[in-house]
Amino acid sequence: DWNANIHAILGCRCSSASMAVANIAGLEGVPQLSPVSTSAQLSDTERFPYFSRLAAPDDARGQVGALVAMLQDYGWKHLNMIRTNTDYSAGLANEFRSIWESAEVGGTIGHEGTPIDLVTRADTGGKTVNATAACE
Repeated sequence: DWNANIHAILGCRCSSASMAVANIAGLEGVPQLSPVSTSAQLSDTERFPYFSRLAAPDDARGQVGALVAMLQDYGWKHLNMIRTNTDYSAGLANEFRSIWESAEVGGTIGHEGTPIDLVTRADTGGKTVNATAACE
């Protein structure tokens, strides 16, 4: 019995990990609470019935909605989009595009460039060290 000694799961710290854990926890009926996972996909209560979070999701209720509201206050209607190649930024871009181009907002997105490869570079005495994040 997988959940015999598990009353709840606290975490994960990124949405992709939370989705993987939430799939298993949901099958076993174990509640999961994440303090920071923000993917709007985790709001799907049919797919993740035992998942809860403390942070606002990346949709109209969270930072994407705040960004759209700010751009509307500035009177902007047309913009170009630049993002990195992470799952996190892809999710934000998709949510933003969905809201921005909706009939309610009526915004347009012109050029959307190729996602930028997110690599952290540090100079260490003539050597370049590259590191990428495992969780966005």
